[in-house]
Amino acid sequence: MASQNVVPVVESAAGEGEAQGRSTIKFPYLDQDDAVEVAKAIHTVAGKSCERDQLAAHFNVVAKGGGFALRLVTAKLFGFINSDKGTLSLTPLGSRICDSQQEKAARAESFLLVPLFKAIYDDYKGETLPGNPG
Repeated sequence: MASQNVVPVVESAAGEGEAQGRSTIKFPYLDQDDAVEVAKAIHTVAGKSCERDQLAAHFNVVAKGGGFALRLVTAKLFGFINSDKGTLSLTPLGSRICDSQQEKAARAESFLLVPLFKAIYDDYKGETLPGNPG
C-alpha cells in the first residue's frame, strides 16, 4: 500500500445547480500505515491491550490531542483495535498485523473493512482501474 492520505469523496443526491451533500461512506483521514503503526505500538507497549495514556506516552503525544485521536479512529476503521473506557486492545486482525508472517494478508483484509475502499473495490472488481490524471 502506498503511504498517502485519502481524499474524501462526496456523494450527492442533489440535482444540477443544487448544493452537494456530505459523504455517507466512512473513510480514514490517515493511511493504513498509520493504523498499522498504532497496532504495532500497542503490541510493543503491552502485548494485547494498554491504556490510552500508555500509548500516547509511547508516541510522545498528549492522550487527549486531536492528532492522537485521529490515529486511533483510523486504527479502529481498519479493524485493528477496539477501545473501551480508555483501554485500547488489539482485535484478532490487529494481532495478525503485528506478525510479519501474516501482515500482508492482514493488510489486504483490513483494506476491505473500510467502507469507501470496499465500495470502490466492488465497483471495479474484475475491471481495469481508471488512470491517474493527477
